[in-house]
Amino acid sequence: MADNALDATTLLTYAALIGMAVTPIFFGSYNALQKLKSPKATKAPAPEFSDSSDDESEDESEVVSSEDAYMFPVYGSGVLFSLYLVFKYLNKEYVAYLVTAYFSIIGVPALTKLFAGTARAVTGLRLP
Repeated sequence: MADNALDATTLLTYAALIGMAVTPIFFGSYNALQKLKSPKATKAPAPEFSDSSDDESEDESEVVSSEDAYMFPVYGSGVLFSLYLVFKYLNKEYVAYLVTAYFSIIGVPALTKLFAGTARAVTGLRLP
């Protein structure tokens, strides 16, 4: 019976992992196609806290050049090799501290942007 429970939890875990990986790719691709098909709609300015420099930057889209795309494998190889060296020569405890610090530093601005976007969608106010 324990084997069946383990198999069910493993399958559930794999299904959740696949769903969480495929869902943002699907919706991101669908959104990108919709933006390409429809002409740019003009946005009405938010009632308060509106900043014109932010409005201009949101309408611009970023494009990856061919040179940048060719360099992705080089950057990826460098990152993987540096991770190999870090795990080989540093204590695992220090690596855990480093990863925790990295995600803390990166996570704060990401969550700030997420909550500001959510507040803008709910209240209609543009927060800094």
